[in-house]
Amino acid sequence: MKRIRSVAQAEETTFVITNNHFEGKAVVNGLQLIHLLTKQPVAAPAGLLERYPELERISDASGTMGSLFWA
Repeated sequence: MKRIRSVAQAEETTFVITNNHFEGKAVVNGLQLIHLLTKQPVAAPAGLLERYPELERISDASGTMGSLFWA
């Protein structure tokens, strides 16, 4: 995380690539990364929350916050 913040401060756009894990962990890691960088709740699909309950503490119950993609 420290390295990502360091790069992000020095550059206009920063890309972070996560591992494409066979159990959907890349999406979980992406949501965790968004939460760490923005300090905001993230929207996690119900199926992902069921499989990875650790996301519940960083997710928004309404499903309206955050996104893996920014426009």
